[in-house]
Amino acid sequence: MASEIFPYEAFILKYSEIKQTQDFKIPNTIVGKQAEAIFEHCIASAPNYKLLAANTQVQSGKITIGELDYLIEDVVTNEYIHVEVACKFYLLDDSIESAFEGKWIGSNRKDTLLDKLNKLRNKQFPLLHRPELVPFLESLKLEASHFKQQQCILSSFYIPLEMDSNSLPLPYQKCIVGRWLLFKNFEMNPNHTYAIPSKKEWLLPNSDIDISLSSEAALVIITASISEKRAVQVYEDCDGEVKKFFIVWW
Repeated sequence: MASEIFPYEAFILKYSEIKQTQDFKIPNTIVGKQAEAIFEHCIASAPNYKLLAANTQVQSGKITIGELDYLIEDVVTNEYIHVEVACKFYLLDDSIESAFEGKWIGSNRKDTLLDKLNKLRNKQFPLLHRPELVPFLESLKLEASHFKQQQCILSSFYIPLEMDSNSLPLPYQKCIVGRWLLFKNFEMNPNHTYAIPSKKEWLLPNSDIDISLSSEAALVIITASISEKRAVQVYEDCDGEVKKFFIVWW
């Protein structure tokens, strides 16, 4: 995802590098904390990485300036990495007049991928180089210059129902998990069952979602949410094939 707009490379942890364990479960907390738990579990399960620090607060006197997500050592290459982690769900709205990153918008139109990248670039990554962090880095016998900086944005992208995903750049294609459509264009199928999970369940695999709502029961919930201008993520069991999509009010 590195570009002129955002020069930071992605931190990529290969599946083959992770020791498989059966004891990890996604915690019942907000999505951001779930993403951190997943990331920390993966690092702990990868023998080539060592977690040096997590969620380090950067303070100036009694004022908290910000929080540094993760400092990691690659014990194989002897590299040090500062990783900022985020978990985001974005819908592509090509009608937005913006750079491509600005066309990916939150389901309730409160933020964009471009907003997140700007925050990481202008606020999060500079924290490593704050003078207030020097004593902490010295305690690790390290300096800010020892670290390369990378992002780990756990992205779930949704594209318009009629769009061909192959028209997107390949890195974005890999993050497509579903579609989105306007409420007025949504048609329930009385022969299908549905689920409308809470946001805390959005990262769970389909197998952990109870997709048993009737079309009538699902429509009541969807209608109420749309009337309150709250987009809804919906799972639809189409004769054994589960489709995931957003229904939006805008």
